[in-house]
Amino acid sequence: MCEARRYRLPSLALAVLLALAHATPGACAADADAARGAVVLRLDGKVTRYDLGERGAYDYRMPSRWDWILKPIPDMGSYFKETFRAKNTYAILGVTAATLMLMRYDQDLIDAVQRGGDKIGITPNEDNTRTVFSIGKAQLRLPSDVGSVLYFLGDGWTHLGTGAAILGWGLAHDDNRAVQTGSQVFEAVLASGGVTQVIKHITGHEDPYKATKPGGRWRLFPNQRDYFKNVSSYDAFPSGHLATAMATVTVVAENYPEKTYVRPVGYTLMTLLGLQMMNNGVHWASDYPVALALGWGFGQIAVRQGREAVAAEKPAAPGDPVPDLTIRSRIHPALMAGDGGELLAGVRYRFRR
Repeated sequence: MCEARRYRLPSLALAVLLALAHATPGACAADADAARGAVVLRLDGKVTRYDLGERGAYDYRMPSRWDWILKPIPDMGSYFKETFRAKNTYAILGVTAATLMLMRYDQDLIDAVQRGGDKIGITPNEDNTRTVFSIGKAQLRLPSDVGSVLYFLGDGWTHLGTGAAILGWGLAHDDNRAVQTGSQVFEAVLASGGVTQVIKHITGHEDPYKATKPGGRWRLFPNQRDYFKNVSSYDAFPSGHLATAMATVTVVAENYPEKTYVRPVGYTLMTLLGLQMMNNGVHWASDYPVALALGWGFGQIAVRQGREAVAAEKPAAPGDPVPDLTIRSRIHPALMAGDGGELLAGVRYRFRR
């Protein structure tokens, strides 16, 4: 027998997702309003169905413990296989055109953003965070002013912390959708972040604050020793911060379509992040279109692999044939073994619709 109840995933305060996720369980109800929540059906010990009404119904399994670390590399293959198809020609041309157009005005845009930041008192410092915790070379740095708060929206700690919070809540409440969402955030962040790093090592575009010419110099296939000695002279394109931010927002928004505020809030914060990275001089505007495409694509792949869409039953319409509900019976002779091992003759009844 299916167990039905409603979960209300609350405000995942998505400071792209700076805040931790919280959840408020709703009352048990089978007549849930899909615009406000999800009707949850526990199909068995492993699969949970989330019926979102007009937004569809999806089956979620509990992910394996290592999905988030085993899937990113196969996801990279899937991304390039699915992206470079004839049906995506216009999308590819759009991203390329946007990148080239922004490259033409990169220096003007950087100058305009930095003048605007100066007027409202946000200084163009690359990093104004402070270390609050460290293990070896790994450091947790937190913001200390408005500029660093905006910059921190794209930090890896933000996205991975968000994924961990959602995953933890899901494990605590036996919520397959939340556990899958947290795992998918890790998966998409690692995949999109990994690809952006490969592209950076190939394109060698100078950061704005290290630019030796307007718009920054490009050094294709730079010497990797030089790269690691002076990373900011080579790693502007594309933006890893924006790619992982888009991946995180996409995963959360796709898994919780009934939370209609996720995308507007996430995209607004990503816009602020993009402007602050230009104000800090760490990215050009032309670094963003490819980053957004990478983050969105890897987010979609992670979500698609972590759930299964359930085909909705089509309601009967006037004029549709009425299903045959007649119950038919059949009687035929049969030989059966009795309790004492003797052979008995009898008849067997069979009923079917």
